[in-house]
Amino acid sequence: MTPRSVDDGAAVRHRGQPRHEISGGTFFGPVALGENVTLHLPRDIPPAMSGLPPRSGAFAGRADLLERLAAALAPQPEQAGAPVAAVAGLPGVGKTEAVLQAADRACREEGWFPGGVLFVDLHGYRHDEAGGPMPPQRALRSFLAMLGVSAEHLPDDAQDLARLYRSALTAYADRDRRVLVVIDNAASTEQVLPLLPGDPRVPALVTSRHTLADLTNVTLHDLGPLTPDASLDLLRAELRRKRGPEYARVDEEAGEAARVAALCGHLPLALHIVAALLADTPGRPLSHLADELADATRTLDGLERGDRCVRAAFGLSYAALPADQARLFRLLPLSVYDSISAPAAARLLDATEAGTRPLLRALARANLLDTDPGGDRWRMHDLVGEYADERRLEEPEGEDGGEALVLLANHYHQTTGAAASHLQPDAAPSPRFDHRASALAWLDEERDNLVTTVFLFEYLGAAGPCVTLAAKLSRYLEMRHHREDWLRVATAAVDAAEADGDLLLQAWASDILGTALHTANLPEAATDALRHAARLYGELEDSASEAQALSAAGSALQVLHRFDEALEAHAAAREAHRRSGASGEDARLLRRYGSTLRAAGSFDEAIAVHTAALAASRSAGDREAECVDLNNLANALADAGRHGEAETAYAKSVSFCRDMGDSAGEAHSLTALAGLLHRRQRNTEALDVLRQAMDATRTAGDAHLETRVLHSMGVVLRTAGRLDEALDAQRAARDVARENADPRNEAEALVQIGHLLSVAGRPGEAVAEAELALELFREFGGRLGEGEALNVLAGALDDLGETERCLEERRLAAAAFEDAGEPRAASTLSLLGLKLVEEQRWAEAVAPLERAVESYRARDDEGGVRSLLWALGVALVKERRHADAVTLLTEAASLHGERAAAGDAEAAEGEGEDLLWLGHAYEGLGRPHERETAYARAVVRFRSLGDRDRTKTALACLRLARNAAGTDGWRGWLGWLRLRLFPGTARKDPARAESLRYRTVFDRRDVVRALLAAAAVLTAHVLTVPDTPFAARVVVVLLVLAVPSGINAVGRRRWLRRQAAEAER
Repeated sequence: MTPRSVDDGAAVRHRGQPRHEISGGTFFGPVALGENVTLHLPRDIPPAMSGLPPRSGAFAGRADLLERLAAALAPQPEQAGAPVAAVAGLPGVGKTEAVLQAADRACREEGWFPGGVLFVDLHGYRHDEAGGPMPPQRALRSFLAMLGVSAEHLPDDAQDLARLYRSALTAYADRDRRVLVVIDNAASTEQVLPLLPGDPRVPALVTSRHTLADLTNVTLHDLGPLTPDASLDLLRAELRRKRGPEYARVDEEAGEAARVAALCGHLPLALHIVAALLADTPGRPLSHLADELADATRTLDGLERGDRCVRAAFGLSYAALPADQARLFRLLPLSVYDSISAPAAARLLDATEAGTRPLLRALARANLLDTDPGGDRWRMHDLVGEYADERRLEEPEGEDGGEALVLLANHYHQTTGAAASHLQPDAAPSPRFDHRASALAWLDEERDNLVTTVFLFEYLGAAGPCVTLAAKLSRYLEMRHHREDWLRVATAAVDAAEADGDLLLQAWASDILGTALHTANLPEAATDALRHAARLYGELEDSASEAQALSAAGSALQVLHRFDEALEAHAAAREAHRRSGASGEDARLLRRYGSTLRAAGSFDEAIAVHTAALAASRSAGDREAECVDLNNLANALADAGRHGEAETAYAKSVSFCRDMGDSAGEAHSLTALAGLLHRRQRNTEALDVLRQAMDATRTAGDAHLETRVLHSMGVVLRTAGRLDEALDAQRAARDVARENADPRNEAEALVQIGHLLSVAGRPGEAVAEAELALELFREFGGRLGEGEALNVLAGALDDLGETERCLEERRLAAAAFEDAGEPRAASTLSLLGLKLVEEQRWAEAVAPLERAVESYRARDDEGGVRSLLWALGVALVKERRHADAVTLLTEAASLHGERAAAGDAEAAEGEGEDLLWLGHAYEGLGRPHERETAYARAVVRFRSLGDRDRTKTALACLRLARNAAGTDGWRGWLGWLRLRLFPGTARKDPARAESLRYRTVFDRRDVVRALLAAAAVLTAHVLTVPDTPFAARVVVVLLVLAVPSGINAVGRRRWLRRQAAEAER
């Protein structure tokens, strides 16, 4: 899309509807990115909403709270910010009812809220399998619809929605249509913040089980159990509402009624249940009910007071259930799941779904079961569930025992197999699901229950189903990037197989675990698990599976940069494949082998292997694998510098994915193509391709992949110098990851944000972002990411001048990289060592620099070695390890000299510094002639660069060295002349001879000064003594110059010593 700018005041008008004014922004077709969004209402507007849920007819004991809430909601002439009243308390204490009562009364006050009330239940404590908490974006869209904003004008971005929502509320307030916002059942501050008004005239009421003290302008109201009198009032009002105003049993048996209320713990939830039971049998004395409650009471965990009466109240409800409902009530907590679908509940009962649904609805009507808005999943309140589980344990053994649970577990096992068949390209899709999308939807809905079922099979000692279910879930968990769940499932499978002792199950489970560990970026552990699986497969003579395990182990070793071992593993895998008797090559083995060759730098071989893998996939008719192989081939071609061929291969991969409707694969290929364009500095094209990739990820609904595309977009924008846009992209990646509970990608985005903030000169903010990333990486054990975050943190701290913290974070970063087998440990150690050199902490600098050089040497990285030898040599000189310093500085001078000969000015400068410090090192060893040679070569190099300051420094060191070597003055020149006349004398003392060869390197200013002085003296002598013979004049001049020359020589030597000392410092 082509952006077009918007002048301030530009607006999109719709007759009779709200219109938006967007200033300081940009239009992308129908989508606007604006700095300021203002909603203008039409001339006639309806009230926003009168959508409060029904209030209870029986309400008591909260008068003080209602007064405080009313004071917060009343119109105020001046307020600093939008007032927020947050009501918190334990489940069943009546938070929602109290807020609804307050909102209803406020709306009835004339002039308080003529615009109406907006209400939303955020389902903050709803489990993921039931849809999870309501995202703020969904609530914002609902609110905006209530406010009359057309859905077609709503932006996608959460921040833009929030700005539009607040603008709408302000617009209503400006038209004297003040609105009340009620936010029920929030789980966290983050869930509430986007929904809070920004206008101080618009208040909000919030309920939560948590104290939301972090909210701005919030007034906290903690709600506890009712007082004894209020409990009686509630019980009396509820019974009269149900049985009529003449019902007076509570007043007639006030003592027993108080006893019932006390046994209920004065919780409104329990009191309502008891009132319903009494209303069913209006003639029943309260004393009987109180006695039954007291007799039935037992400890119910989770309540600190009043818990025993709640159990009793549940017990009375349970006693009134028919046998079929009671059995389902007892079995539901046996399922060990947070929620359950009607088909699963039917399997638990070993009944039909049609027969089970009425039982579920009946339990819901009895307030013993809750359902989601769609009525498809059912759950029990925690306290109700605990009571139901207790009742099950009290039933005669065998009536509702393990058989029902096994039936339910088998239901999940079988249905997972049917769903997984739609995810494997080589499997026949099960007719149980219409298509791949429905299979994925079922897996998404039941994910938590399926993971729990794996643990259930392990607990039941059913190793076979445990391992097979883990295997069936692996592809799905990999696709959805649920790494933590995959690791938990695989670990349970390994434990179950080892307890069973079956070698095949052990091999299979270890294979699953190794693959999960590799995906979770734990290559060391993955290698161990996969090698163990390969050994077991070998013992079982299953060569085909052995080959796959060995190949996967090779890929894990590749991540550790242990390329020799990785290639050996791939060779062993191919040998096992040949032993299996399979015809032709295996595309998966070739794919992994080619990736390892590419990582090892053998690009031509990698291209050949990936080409063979592509042919094998085509031969097998596996189009999905063909796309992957094309992408891998393109990667290898790009690394080999064959960019045109690489672009063609990427384009073919994109085309194949589009033909198959594989939007995720298309996004992968487009992102890789963008990476190639970025490396070739074609950033505009790269961004266009990434926008296409973004569209593909959203079509695929893959939030994980969306974060990767946004990350790539941020990298390209940073290279293009568009730092603000790069920050926006990385923040968007962070937000997507956070919304989808993807801590790894969230942490990686935070690292990039921190780096960009450092580059932008905002180190304080960079520190905060890096620390958040570090916390996330440490939570899920991402050592590689931890190292990245620590490096960004260290850089920002360095910018802030916090040297000690910077050094400590660098040390931790290096340790993290080393633990992960990451080559960047060397560069991090380099940064640490160089910072210590800068701080002149020589002894501390030596160890990290030596480790970094050793690491670079192991990887044949000449550039890395060359960059550190000088710093390490300097530190060694300072630590008086002169022999080691000579070795390193000689090598450094040689490496820099080679590049300087090729015209590298920076390398020439480095050579000069190396030679200067090499001279210092020779001085420490007492080798004056080598010292003189090194300084002379440094002078030559600095002169060639035109660096006058460093040339002077080197000359000062050279003069001192010649003085120490006895080659200064006429003695040096005589030695030089002798060497020129008699070259054979060099064999007697090669070091001295080498230094004399550089005798022509001297300070040319000395010659000029001597000639000028001689001319001046001669001129003066001619003028003062005109008749003196010329020979006499020459003698006089020489004598006159000799005395000051001697004095000057002594002074110069002192000055030179000071200069050399300063240079060494």
